[in-house]
Amino acid sequence: MYLLVLLAAAGAQAQGAPADEPGTQTIPDEPGVSWMVSESVGREPRFRIELGAGYASLLEDPDVAEGYGGGLYLSFEFVRRVGAELTAFFSRNPYEDRLGEFGTSFLAGNITLGPTVRLTPDGARVLVTLDAALGSYLIVPVLQDNIWTLGISGGVTVALRITSWLGLSLKARYHLFNLANISGPEFRDLKALMEVGVVDRFEIPVCVSFFF
Repeated sequence: MYLLVLLAAAGAQAQGAPADEPGTQTIPDEPGVSWMVSESVGREPRFRIELGAGYASLLEDPDVAEGYGGGLYLSFEFVRRVGAELTAFFSRNPYEDRLGEFGTSFLAGNITLGPTVRLTPDGARVLVTLDAALGSYLIVPVLQDNIWTLGISGGVTVALRITSWLGLSLKARYHLFNLANISGPEFRDLKALMEVGVVDRFEIPVCVSFFF
């Protein structure tokens, strides 16, 4: 009889043990969310290097076709979720219609720097970052001199951390440039022979990310 009482007391104590005691494992209350956060990815990275290539389109010029480009992205998180990113991206877009007979392409590039804000919490496998930037833009048009201009950009980055130091990311960036000339003549539309004030570009590169 005494043995039965001891066994019953031990069973009741085991059932009442809290789930957060050391050595115990708990199942997340929200199915489908636990995969986004994992201790296997380690601490939150402060520095990130990304190499990317993908789609690029000049939205305001009907004579320039959709093209592709590539770039390098260096970002550093100064304080929690707030940092800065330095970007260098160049795209090549072939000319269409009569301008295509010249057998050349429109080349545009940018070197920009600006702030970033991370929306996801520390330890997340999926990182979502908003960014804005100001910088110098290079335009290499057909039959015209190269032009350096000023421009701005903004976008979003979604990155997946595969390991603590390696991942993949997808970026979407929108640019406005030729707001003010640094050097070179005004960029002109060869058909209308008019100055082009603002040129915009949209790009979607896929990147390999390295976290430090």
